[in-house]
Amino acid sequence: MLLHGLALSESDGDLETCCRAASVITHILKDNSQCKEKVLQIELEAPMPSLGAPELLLHRIVRYLAVASSMKNKDGKPGYSYVQPIILKLLITWLADCPNAVQCFLDSRPHLTYLLELVSSTSSTVCVRGLAAVLLGECVIYNKSSENGKDGFTIADAISQKIGLTSYFLKFDEMQRSFIFSSVKPAQSHKPLTRSTTASMAEIEDKLLGRNATLAEDLARTGHSHPELMAGSGSDRVQVETLRRDLQEASQRVEMLKAEKAKIESEALMYQNLAGKLESDLKSLSDAYNSLEQTNIHLEKEAKTLKSGGTSTSPDIEAIKAEAREEAQKESEAELNDLLVCLGQEQSKVEKLSARLSELGEDVDKLLEGIGDDMALPEDEDEED
Repeated sequence: MLLHGLALSESDGDLETCCRAASVITHILKDNSQCKEKVLQIELEAPMPSLGAPELLLHRIVRYLAVASSMKNKDGKPGYSYVQPIILKLLITWLADCPNAVQCFLDSRPHLTYLLELVSSTSSTVCVRGLAAVLLGECVIYNKSSENGKDGFTIADAISQKIGLTSYFLKFDEMQRSFIFSSVKPAQSHKPLTRSTTASMAEIEDKLLGRNATLAEDLARTGHSHPELMAGSGSDRVQVETLRRDLQEASQRVEMLKAEKAKIESEALMYQNLAGKLESDLKSLSDAYNSLEQTNIHLEKEAKTLKSGGTSTSPDIEAIKAEAREEAQKESEAELNDLLVCLGQEQSKVEKLSARLSELGEDVDKLLEGIGDDMALPEDEDEED
């Protein structure tokens, strides 16, 4: 009958019936792991055969939660505000200390997205936001999955990105300070102490002592054999995950800087080789110019010899010599101008590259050390004309 109440349609009256059934099932599932596992396997038929495979009861309850949050009264205000807290309490009780229920809840990706939006929604009540935050915390603490995208670290990372850790923890404080939360904790009157209540209390105390002893033995055995596997609190796990993400980002940044440095060093080597080639070309041009000068001197000597011999071809020789000198001078000047332009462009590139290497902490003088020492231009060879 209770399951039938949960499996009704999404109309107003059926939602109220579902709410009452959820309240009863919450008390049944509390501290009952075996019952949680059994209810987790319940599948409901789809409302229409065309909708496909049967739907799990847990997923149907989450869908009712979303429907209840979207319903509004005639005046535009949210309706059935009491439905959401009751369904959230059922989910919190169900997922508590039940990793399989947490895994089932996270199997549908929209569930996590909706829960994050519900926690950060300004239209929800303080109680709804606080209970949704508790449910999110259970998805981290009781999460035993190692599947990528569904493990506890991924959920904690989603909380940090979508809500913010400070804002997330404030939801608990706001709920505890709310009137609704404080009004449900009145001072309870103590029952009279009788023989039956004394025996019941002694039995409960024995169970607690036995459970604590078992937990202490397990903790001592686990801590002695694998001390590195001891689990921290939820906040410690979130902090560790944040530090791990920061370290990963820093490592990526270092790798990017290393790649950029290697690229700049490669460009520096290329420009260094280019500068050496230009210096070699300049030396070749200087040698050619010197050769032209020697040819010019030789022609002048021949001209003087012919002139002293009194030949009639002296004017022609002088004209040829002048023309050859003029052509050689024009060719040399053009090549020198082109070379100076190239050297100016390369000098600008070398200065920019030197500035970039200095920013990266490289010793530019050490990189350029020894360049051009063995390619010095010959001095005082072109002073004579």
